[in-house]
Amino acid sequence: MPQEEESADRIKVGLLLLWPIDLISYRCAQQLAAWVRNNWRPYSTTFETKLNLKVNRINVVWETHREAVENELREILRVDDLDTKHPGYFQQCNAAAKRVLQKMNEQEQAELSAIVNDRRSHGNPDHIKRE
Repeated sequence: MPQEEESADRIKVGLLLLWPIDLISYRCAQQLAAWVRNNWRPYSTTFETKLNLKVNRINVVWETHREAVENELREILRVDDLDTKHPGYFQQCNAAAKRVLQKMNEQEQAELSAIVNDRRSHGNPDHIKRE
């Protein structure tokens, strides 16, 4: 017998034992037990949710070093004027951001890691949330 049915049976028996049989019918006890089972909780069901934001380094590089990433995109796509309408623009933006990430020195990468960790724990800044 599943745990919910066992709990409901206990509630029904308890109700029938508490009140005289002429005051409560078995059907009424069933309905009351169902209501209690669906609505009563021994603890608060609203837990503080842990922020599970997927933030990666490539996206942060794209946001914080946009000019360098766009320069890499120009080099990858072999164009002088970069335009979002170019067929390879969005296909190559991660590759361009990865190149920028690989060219960073240790201090810049440490700063980037700090930004990524901060965003994972506190969420994105307001200007990113609005986009």
